[in-house]
Amino acid sequence: MTSILSGKWVFDSNIFIYFLDQSSPFFEQSKTLFTDVISGKIKAYCGQQNIIEVERILIQRYKRTVSETISKIDILIKEFSFQVLTPFPYTMKTFHSVIPSITKGADVFDYYLAATMLDNGINRILTVNTKDFSKIPGIEAVNPFK
Repeated sequence: MTSILSGKWVFDSNIFIYFLDQSSPFFEQSKTLFTDVISGKIKAYCGQQNIIEVERILIQRYKRTVSETISKIDILIKEFSFQVLTPFPYTMKTFHSVIPSITKGADVFDYYLAATMLDNGINRILTVNTKDFSKIPGIEAVNPFK
């Protein structure tokens, strides 16, 4: 896979999981993506809630221990110099401005992540689930594996 991505991108939780799971069908492609982070081509961000979600998946689905999971995530964030986005006190107001566009079956937490992104000046997210973000005003969602 040759990456044409550059600049600031938020990595959705599924991108982390594909990178951490060597049996994933997207493992090799995700390695290329993370190589672009190391080279500086991609400026990598993730939401604090993405970290929590990845940790939950590693512990519950992959049956990793809590200490192993925390260590793995800490190393990943530091090694790839991810900037962790956190909500501001006014992020709830931003959330309330984007939530009216929510569609049936959509995950409200994706909308909260989008609000956090917008408040931090980032509007692009790499995700396999582009449809989850497609109706959120101001957000560009790209599947890096297509």
